[in-house]
Amino acid sequence: MKLVEALRLRKDYETNLQQLESRISNNCKVQEGDVPSEDPEELIELYLQMSEKLKKLVSNINLTNSQSMFKFSKCTESMTSALAKRSELRRHAAAISRFARSDVINMDMYSRKEIKYISTFSVKKYRP
Repeated sequence: MKLVEALRLRKDYETNLQQLESRISNNCKVQEGDVPSEDPEELIELYLQMSEKLKKLVSNINLTNSQSMFKFSKCTESMTSALAKRSELRRHAAAISRFARSDVINMDMYSRKEIKYISTFSVKKYRP
């Protein structure tokens, strides 16, 4: 199986697991005298089987990524390392964006005796 196919399959498995979670939740409780439209025990068993398949697939994807090397700029690194760097950059970008949004001060002062807020962060430096 090629990596692209495995990634698509992983997405499908994750979607199926989310749908199964919803179906299980919807069938765990019914009014007295009613029966659930689907057996929650069977759905849970299906969920566990699908989860096991996903675990094996992700393990294979990670193994492939750790063995796949490529040259980026002046260095050669594994796909796993590149994915970790991408995650770090996304995390940093999201954090800086949150910091920039939290720095916007709305002055809703009604009198001179109220507390005045000042900025401690250079928004201009980080806003696009």
